[in-house]
Amino acid sequence: MPKRDAGQPRSDAGAVMLDAGASDAGTGHGSSASDGSVASFDRSIVVTETLATDLLVGDVTPPVSQVRQAKVLAIEPASGQVERVAVPASGASSAVAADSTSPAISDDGTRVVFVSALALTADDSDSVGDIYLRDRANATTERISKPHP
Repeated sequence: MPKRDAGQPRSDAGAVMLDAGASDAGTGHGSSASDGSVASFDRSIVVTETLATDLLVGDVTPPVSQVRQAKVLAIEPASGQVERVAVPASGASSAVAADSTSPAISDDGTRVVFVSALALTADDSDSVGDIYLRDRANATTERISKPHP
């Protein structure tokens, strides 16, 4: 399946939610396994932790010799829209490569909590994983874990 922009719908949008946890690569629903999928209360948004590199245009694909790093994506099954959740507070490039895992989503799908090894906010100056809150409605990211000593 060709890569698409975050706002471009998939032609197989109904299958996105069903395959969000699929472990077979090559199914046409992502190049690699997805795990930790969870849906908003009304199931309009699914967040997932994935190693797939073909779900968004501009995704960073590490060389084969490097370990792929997980990312957290929000998927809207009805439209097929896919959005990267673990983005810096500045809203910089969506091609950020760093482990982001353990997503959880609010009932209305607007807020996502996740863990990331990448410093996504200015107040995070260490290389230790932190817990972040992404407000999808306001396009903001804030660190909610306490600073490490």
